[in-house]
This record gives sequence, C-alpha cells and structure tokens, in this order.
Amino acid sequence: MPETGPGKKEEEDIRRRQSFQTVWQVSSVGFTLVACVFAGYFFGSWLDRHFHSWPWLTLVFLFIGIAAGFLNVYRTIRKYID
Repeated sequence: MPETGPGKKEEEDIRRRQSFQTVWQVSSVGFTLVACVFAGYFFGSWLDRHFHSWPWLTLVFLFIGIAAGFLNVYRTIRKYID
C-alpha cells in the first residue's frame, strides 16, 4: 500500500506549487517580450515628437526594446536548461 502520511501530502503540495511557478514564469516570457518592444517603440516615439527627429529615435529604441525582450527570453530559457 502506498504511504498517505503527512509527509507525502506536503511533498505533493510543494511539487504542485513549483509546477505553477514554472508555468507562470514560462508564460510570462511572451508578455515580457511584447511589453519590451512596445515600451521601446512608445518611448522612442515620445522622444521623436519632443526633439522633432522622426523616425530615428523610434527606430533606435524599438531595436533596444527588441534586444531587451529577447535577452529576457534567453535568460528565462537558460534558467530552465541549466
């Protein structure tokens, strides 16, 4: 017969909590990528309107946002591979 003592129940709860944390972290990767891209775009657009330099600062900060988003994706994936 399998053990059903309090130790087994606590282990299952810990595993379940860890599973939810992992799912949450992995699912947040897509949101973070999109948020970085939009933040870069909107900040660059705001600077372009302020300095009348359209489209240069928008492009620069858009690429910075894309790079930051992919860096975050890389770091998250690396955390689970290692």
